Amino acid sequence: CSHVISDPDHPTGLMFKETLGGQTHVTYYRAGSAASALSPSDLNESLFRDASLLHLTGITPVLSDSCRNTVLEAFRLAEKYRVPVSFDPNIRRKLWKDRDYTELIRELTLRSQIVLTGLDEAEALFGTQDTEEILDILFNRGVALCVAIKNGEKGAVVSGGKQLFRLLPHPCRCVESVGAGDAFNAGFLAGLLKGRDLETAGRMGCICGALATQTPGDTEGCPDEKQLDQILENEAPIYR
Repeated sequence: CSHVISDPDHPTGLMFKETLGGQTHVTYYRAGSAASALSPSDLNESLFRDASLLHLTGITPVLSDSCRNTVLEAFRLAEKYRVPVSFDPNIRRKLWKDRDYTELIRELTLRSQIVLTGLDEAEALFGTQDTEEILDILFNRGVALCVAIKNGEKGAVVSGGKQLFRLLPHPCRCVESVGAGDAFNAGFLAGLLKGRDLETAGRMGCICGALATQTPGDTEGCPDEKQLDQILENEAPIYR
């Protein structure tokens, strides 16, 4: 958070979640927000020199033309300093309005070294729900390191190209599913950054994604490192 930029000329964007009858409806108030005013000049090139990973999503480049240019510049700097890029397509058609960003998000997905996608998003980009076909497309067209395909209550598939692991969902009592995908990303990437093997990183993602659904908010259910390690080791926490 030490490099967060404050914008005195634009308001902070907002998102509202409304839950009714078991369905969640999301409303965005991001037009003219500080985030939508991001520009390539906001990027600090020195931060890329020692970075271990750059994580981006398909939300940022559709907020405005300057946001798209910022994302493209971030890709350029990551490639310049050989920083692996992790990308989640995060297709949000409400943000697209009257434009079709499929080709742009497909291009950014294939330009990334790590892809974290929902099965429905992969189908929108590549026209198939067959996980092995999706993996073949991604690895044959540019993805260099690994892919995780998230499928909600059915678990996930993770692959490094030669290895493929089909992971069962972690048990949970789902209250609200919004935020599960981002929590999966956090757990999975934390596993990779800690040097865990691909299957364990995938399990970490599944655990974080499942626990995130047990609270109404997006982040309150996410475990800390100690809790996550206890779950991985099948150790019950001591509360009393």
